[in-house]
Amino acid sequence: MYGATDEAAPLTVGGNSRRVVERMYKIEKFRLWGLLAFLPLMFSGAFVTNMAVVFPPKQDPSSFWDKVWNGAPSDFDETQTYIYQMFHFSHPCSFLDFNPAKTIAAIMVMFHILPMEAFVILHYFRIVSQTDPKYDTLKKVTKISTPLQFIFYHIFYMVFVNSPEGDFNTPDGDEAFIHHYIPYALWQIATLLTAIQQCWFIVLRDSIPFEWATPALIWKYLWFMTLMVLAYQVMVFSFIFKVPILNTEEGFGRFIALFLVYSELTYAVAIPAFFSYYEEEDGEAKIIFIDEYQEH
Repeated sequence: MYGATDEAAPLTVGGNSRRVVERMYKIEKFRLWGLLAFLPLMFSGAFVTNMAVVFPPKQDPSSFWDKVWNGAPSDFDETQTYIYQMFHFSHPCSFLDFNPAKTIAAIMVMFHILPMEAFVILHYFRIVSQTDPKYDTLKKVTKISTPLQFIFYHIFYMVFVNSPEGDFNTPDGDEAFIHHYIPYALWQIATLLTAIQQCWFIVLRDSIPFEWATPALIWKYLWFMTLMVLAYQVMVFSFIFKVPILNTEEGFGRFIALFLVYSELTYAVAIPAFFSYYEEEDGEAKIIFIDEYQEH
């Protein structure tokens, strides 16, 4: 939590004064709020899409207020989207892909991106400031993974810029989907790198917030998450390259595909948010100093 600000301004040689500002905060608060931002993002997207999106276009759609107050049916047919026609089911992002929902989502997603970027930067300094030799390998990996995390989180909003609005199995439609999916795939990689970096750190520091969560369990979670992200990418790119590895129309193949899609919200958002909450409650406070000389 943020604490009080302490300022001091002693005189220095030459008639200048020195002002030092000290601020207290907990790094995990940024990650927690960044992850929780997915809740209003998804709920608002689903609401606006069902109430205000007209897809496919039609001559006589009902009004927003008619849907809200009179129970008029939605004018959004998810079965006609590129994603549904490709996978034979809807992805949660289908409710964020069409205006006016995607405009609202592009604004609201910044409440996820900005806190996550702040966490990435501050966590980098937290790791590289460690002096114990046991952190050396993590510090080397962090110097490579941190820029990737920052960039991948930063361009996540491009998912809403590049909407998959083209027709299925057309060059324009296929290209639109690829441009839509790549920023999302990079975001998935960013969440994986963040999880690896954070779990590695709390294991080395011996600060896992739960007694039942042993280091061995933490590493199993990371292996599971890595496997899930890789499987997700393989599945989607197999559809992109027109050689699908799963029959998602029915049966076991459809079950696996749905499991990959919807379990992601658990291992990439819900579990990290759960850990982040308890780490923020029990974690140590950090201090940032702003040291400034003022001329007189």
